[in-house]
Amino acid sequence: IATFDVPTVNVPLEIPDLTASDKNIYLLGTAPTASDLGTFAVPTGDDAWKTAYVNISPIEADKAISNTEDTENIKLSVTVTPKYNGANASGEIQQAVSKNATANVNVFTPEVNFKDSTIYRGNTANYSINQTGAPVWKHRNTVDTAVDMIGTAPTLTYSYDKGEDAFEDCTNVNVTVKIGSTDVTDKTTGDKQFTVHVLQPTVTATVNDVQKYYGESYTLGTDANGEINVTWTDKRTDHSNIPAASGTKPYEARDLTLAYSTEAFNGQDGIVPNSDFAVTVKVMKGDTEMPDATITTSCTLNKDCKTPDNDGVYTVHVKTCTITVKKSGCSDLDYHAANNTGNAEYQSFIFEVNGDEDNNVQIAPIKVTVQGNGEVKIVGLPTGTYTVTENQGWSWRYEAQNNGVATADLNTNHAAAVTITNTRTNPYWLSGDNFAINKFSPIAGQNIH
Repeated sequence: IATFDVPTVNVPLEIPDLTASDKNIYLLGTAPTASDLGTFAVPTGDDAWKTAYVNISPIEADKAISNTEDTENIKLSVTVTPKYNGANASGEIQQAVSKNATANVNVFTPEVNFKDSTIYRGNTANYSINQTGAPVWKHRNTVDTAVDMIGTAPTLTYSYDKGEDAFEDCTNVNVTVKIGSTDVTDKTTGDKQFTVHVLQPTVTATVNDVQKYYGESYTLGTDANGEINVTWTDKRTDHSNIPAASGTKPYEARDLTLAYSTEAFNGQDGIVPNSDFAVTVKVMKGDTEMPDATITTSCTLNKDCKTPDNDGVYTVHVKTCTITVKKSGCSDLDYHAANNTGNAEYQSFIFEVNGDEDNNVQIAPIKVTVQGNGEVKIVGLPTGTYTVTENQGWSWRYEAQNNGVATADLNTNHAAAVTITNTRTNPYWLSGDNFAINKFSPIAGQNIH
């Protein structure tokens, strides 16, 4: 048996290139490793023997890879080193060979946008309507749907520096964005502030003054033509083009009523007194007064008031009734020329005016005197029905029609007139006798001749 030397030789290393590719990840997603970024072709199968005499290092990166911001110009490297030094072999001794490549990791961050909203004062804000669509994940101007991404987009949660509330006035709200428990607001682009505009109510009411007659029944508010108007506006002068309000109005004009009160009488119904009186007006929502309501009174009668005024009061201007008592049928024969006082006069007629017991206001009987075919006006009367009766015992030489009784209805005619017609039935003041028998009784001691 013979032995022989095994020949050895240094084989040149033909190392393939290391290739790199950029990767896209979501904010706080899993950062790729160096081996995810670089590709190095290692022989396999029938060519696996080629790796038997070399050591191949892992692919390494020259810097840490972040999942919160871009990592750029990552230098990747892989080194192939001979297992033997080849000092006793023929051929050139082979040295370790390194291959390099450069890659980038792009971190996609969310863009969220919120818009203003509007509510009515008294309603509660609902922030779900403020976000404009789903978040968009972007790297510069590239959206995630346009490239290959590692992993899936994380879920964003939102919190607000002011809770959803029934705000009294317009309110600015700032949004905090989180992934899990991590605040990523600073990494999030878009409009992360919005305003909840609050529409304030303006409640106005209008009434007008009223004219009524002394003694008639009156229900407060009648003929005052009370009207209510409600408008809802953002009263901030620096706000314009605000969005339409969501929800329903807490109340409208139809939900409000006018309440009236007066010191002239108790309750809502009463009898009109003989002088003007004020009626206080309030705007009510159920049993609650609307304190900011403006009540304007127009002075339709142009009497003792300014037009308009906002004192929340309208005036009932009170008028009184009149009865004119007229006489006809007085004879000219009963005219008396001027006497020593310088006055001329006719036969006088006396009348008594009485109100019916059903009248709202009872008055004492009124007596008036009419000279000849004259008339007398009685003023300041309340409404009602009145009976005018001639005192025929006074004017006994005349006979009055209808027994000297007339009726005046001041409920329908507030300036009524009655005429009582007389006929002169007796021309004499005396009976016509012009003699008398005088009888005397004698006084003791005297003779009668």
